[in-house]
Amino acid sequence: MLESNRLSDEQRAALDTMQRVLKTLLSHNRTMHLPVAQTFLRVAADEGKSIGEHARMLSITDPGMSKMIADMGELNRRRHKPGLDLVETRRSLISGRRREAFLTYKGRALAHMLIHELRRGPRAT
Repeated sequence: MLESNRLSDEQRAALDTMQRVLKTLLSHNRTMHLPVAQTFLRVAADEGKSIGEHARMLSITDPGMSKMIADMGELNRRRHKPGLDLVETRRSLISGRRREAFLTYKGRALAHMLIHELRRGPRAT
């Protein structure tokens, strides 16, 4: 490998931080798929947005977003297995048809853990 193609120490440290964040996220549920993780992060960053707004932000369909958010609820969308209990939906006070996504207590705790890992930055070597 050519020396010029190697990552810098700063780049490796950033990847180490990212790996710790992902490890924290997966510690909640080892089978969490990347699109579900991405949806969780989107809802955490913008609580109270509608399912459709979150779907547009991630360039996925409304039904796809609904399924992922349902799986992150108390029960998964098949209703016979526990969900991840990270996100809940509520009917909008403005429009009864509009459903808005919010973090559960468990979801908020996980979001705080992820933020903590990011703020810690790279480990001292």
